[in-house]
Amino acid sequence: MPSGLGGSHSSKKMLQIAMEKFPAGKFSRMDLLSISFPPNHFHGILAAYSLIHFSTLDFEKVLSQFHDVLQHGGVLLGIVQGVTEEKEIDEPLLPGEKVWVHFWSKETLLPLL
Repeated sequence: MPSGLGGSHSSKKMLQIAMEKFPAGKFSRMDLLSISFPPNHFHGILAAYSLIHFSTLDFEKVLSQFHDVLQHGGVLLGIVQGVTEEKEIDEPLLPGEKVWVHFWSKETLLPLL
């Protein structure tokens, strides 16, 4: 495991899973709309399936905060879908629950970067 591996999530359950899989990592509970890491803190950010939960306005705020905490030359890897749409879907980890998502296509996403 790379040194300095860590992350944040708003879900206690997801943080628990991360800590079990990477016990040497540093993890914290945090909302991506209120990132509290210092400027130039990270070499890279992996945003796996978190970006789909933001409206366009909030998405731009999250990207701005990512920019602030990434070091010069840092890398952002965002996992998004290939279509642009907003809809409610079944929550994959909570049977019977629904979650609102905003899928981003490459064409919609690139102008925001």
